[in-house]
Amino acid sequence: AENPFDRVISYYGIFNTYYQTVYLHIIKLLATRKIPQDNWRILDIGCANGNFLQKLAQKNTSLELYGLDASPKMIATARHRAPKLNWRIGNAEILPFPDKYFNLITIVDALHYIQNQPLAFSECNRVLKPNGYLLIYTPSVDHIWSRAILMSGKWVFNFDTEKFIKPPKLAQINQLAKIVSFNLLDKTMLYFPSMLFIRYWLLLLHKPKLPNHEASANDIMQSNTNETKN
Repeated sequence: AENPFDRVISYYGIFNTYYQTVYLHIIKLLATRKIPQDNWRILDIGCANGNFLQKLAQKNTSLELYGLDASPKMIATARHRAPKLNWRIGNAEILPFPDKYFNLITIVDALHYIQNQPLAFSECNRVLKPNGYLLIYTPSVDHIWSRAILMSGKWVFNFDTEKFIKPPKLAQINQLAKIVSFNLLDKTMLYFPSMLFIRYWLLLLHKPKLPNHEASANDIMQSNTNETKN
């Protein structure tokens, strides 16, 4: 069967200018925390064609960079453009990496495509080192206009948005972060005229060296049940 996210590659290039602006905002935020540091290992979930990781590689050649995407075509494009970086086909609910492997994980405009977000947070917690960071850039569906635009995207995405797009509210993201004992360090709202003034959250979370508790399977399942009810 066709991977529905492979269709995105046909029009992804038209958003290049927009994403380059987003990347600058992300890099500026990270710089305020003096991250990433030399030799850090970084994972970009939903990496698409790899543009963000390529920008990080240009700024610091010591970084060990990994990109993960559900679209084989996107990964093939990323691998062609940057063969020295590490690319994987996969999804956020089953990350193909060892425990405590990354210093920083980024999810840029991709969280709303993840079907089981509680499990994805659990996996991020598993593969992230203590004192590591999780950066999320995601549409703010707390705003009615943003949610309406995002969920009316069937004519663009050419697939069932109700099935493939699950945008979380900020309260849900906070709850998922709380379950895995992540602390919210920064919260910034961004919007761009080129994207019809959809509001986006830019969030930076931190995994403490000594978490209050390790999220159990029951914690994750309960959160997933509550999300389904909502």
